[in-house]
Amino acid sequence: MPELYPQPLHAHLAMVGRFVLLAEWIADATWLRRAEKISRLNSLDFALHGHGEVAWSDEAAPLVANLRASLAALDASPRPLSQILESLRRTTTGLTIHTWDDLSNHCRTAALPLGRHILAICKEDPQICGPAMDQLSMALWVLRRLRDCRNPARPNNHFCVPRQFMEDAAISDFHMRAPSAKGQTRSVIDRMLDGTDRLLRQAAPLPHQLKHRSLRQHTAIALCRARKLSEQLRHRDPLSERVELEPNERRRCRWRVRLDALLGRL
Repeated sequence: MPELYPQPLHAHLAMVGRFVLLAEWIADATWLRRAEKISRLNSLDFALHGHGEVAWSDEAAPLVANLRASLAALDASPRPLSQILESLRRTTTGLTIHTWDDLSNHCRTAALPLGRHILAICKEDPQICGPAMDQLSMALWVLRRLRDCRNPARPNNHFCVPRQFMEDAAISDFHMRAPSAKGQTRSVIDRMLDGTDRLLRQAAPLPHQLKHRSLRQHTAIALCRARKLSEQLRHRDPLSERVELEPNERRRCRWRVRLDALLGRL
């Protein structure tokens, strides 16, 4: 929701989003060999730090150059984006998540850096806001993967369902590729949502901890939409359809938050 922010944050967050999507597209590309994926992710990382250029893409090269300039203008470090690239390199080389704690540890580089980056460019105190932002970042990351369960282009380890969850339910990766989620497969998805709902409850104080008005509204809208998406994922089947919020549901969250802001409740 970068449109909530004034320039130059609006343009910067849009560039960050495009950069992360590009990196994820590389990591998930089934037509690229592992070595080529790592090479491209490395080239993005090197270019982000001003070492070399992205020679394999006419579109990626200007994106990285503009992002570097934006980071410099905001006096922001590229390290959070490098951490995300590192997590994607690990995923590409065969990441296995055994427990929920393993998933949390993976999210320290896969999801949390983006939230911390937003706090940094908005000049928020990470000691106050950091823990709740981490919970929100992880929750959104997990929800995105559950939402994309049906995408055949995604490799199995993209979903990052802990192996323990599947072993406890006596299912395998094959069941996560089934046309529908039934029985124990449904229970594993619900278990993932149980963990996500806990994260969202822990993230609930975040909007009231923030000083930046746009970021306060942004996180409140994100929390509202995340809760609704989690509820939708419980009542619909992400293996048989792509579960996402309807436009009116998304608008409802936005207007609710704006009303709360006008009434002084946010």
